Amino acid sequence: MWDKIVSFIYALIINGILLAILLYYSFNWGNNSSSKSTPTATTNEVFVDENAVGAEIERLKQVEQAEQQKSQYDQVITESYLEQLSQQEQKAIEEIEALKQRRLVEMETLIKLRQEAALAQEN
Repeated sequence: MWDKIVSFIYALIINGILLAILLYYSFNWGNNSSSKSTPTATTNEVFVDENAVGAEIERLKQVEQAEQQKSQYDQVITESYLEQLSQQEQKAIEEIEALKQRRLVEMETLIKLRQEAALAQEN
C-alpha cells in the first residue's frame, strides 16, 4: 500500500515539473517571437512589369479570338448538319410520295384484275 502512495506522489511531482517546463517555454516562446520582430514601414507601391502586362493582354486577345473562331466553326458545323437533315427529310418525303403513287397504281391494277376475274367467272 505504501508503495502505491509513493509512486503516486512521484508521478505528481514529475508531471508538475513537466507542466512547469511546458508553461515556461510556451510563455517564453511567445515573448521571444514578438520581441524579435521589428515593425517595418509598409509602402503602398506596386511595381508592374509593362512587358508582362502587354503579354497578358495579347494572350487574352488570342484566347478571345480562339473562342470566336470556335463558335463560328460550331455554327458552320451546326448549319451543315441541319442542311443534311433537311435534305434527308426531303428525300424521305419524296420516297413516301413515290410509294403512295405506286400503291395507287397497284390498287387500280388489283381492282381491274378483280373485275376481269369476276367477268371470267360469269362467262
